Amino acid sequence: MEGDAAVNTLVFLSARGATRRAATLVACGPAGYIHFWNIYKGGKVMSYFTPNSEGSNLIAVNGNNTVLASGDTAGNVKLYNISEYCTEGTERSPPPLLSQFRAHTSTIKCFEFVSGVGQSEFLLSGSDDCSVRLWTGKGHYIGTLGQTTRWDIEDPDTYAHPRVPRDVLAEPIEIPEKVRQSIDATPDYKDSKNSKSDIHDVDLDLEYQEQEGTRLRHVKHKPGPRRTRARQCTTHYPVSS
Repeated sequence: MEGDAAVNTLVFLSARGATRRAATLVACGPAGYIHFWNIYKGGKVMSYFTPNSEGSNLIAVNGNNTVLASGDTAGNVKLYNISEYCTEGTERSPPPLLSQFRAHTSTIKCFEFVSGVGQSEFLLSGSDDCSVRLWTGKGHYIGTLGQTTRWDIEDPDTYAHPRVPRDVLAEPIEIPEKVRQSIDATPDYKDSKNSKSDIHDVDLDLEYQEQEGTRLRHVKHKPGPRRTRARQCTTHYPVSS
């Protein structure tokens, strides 16, 4: 990311009006940083920050300019409260974090806040992983466009939340720490005398229910062949001994 001078997104905070004290322009980039600008008197940076080591690839703001969404190349999303951020002067810290979650397994390419019934707002996200997903304004997963299970935007009981997308769970970086510890402690693979390498291929049984986005359930290994048969999918993870 070092040396990347590209500006990926520009967003005007139109709800703030023509105030000369507040930041009214938000830029995503360069180098993955989010910049808040005061556009008067030749332009002045009032604050800048990066969401994480991946930096930010895309940003969007809701209709009343109170929430900023940022997305990165790993599919992570962060929602910030910017209702009073950089309204009276410069800021040295990032805005308050409202929510963070992994929405996709690859680069987020598009963001759009959409209005719902009443005062409700939703976030629509699209990614290089060929999926388009809908989230509540708080980051709760509603569903993936094209899934077999239908949802009603006016009925929260039909939302997928608290479940998350299945492919996100299957990604190695999303495996819970307790599962990783149980793998390391498995006698079959730890301290193996026949091992020629410090890295082993371990098969995990990841069982899912039939519907999209069911939470992960780990099936503990039993002594036996190196390759096990999973009901839905088998994922390989390198594990240090």
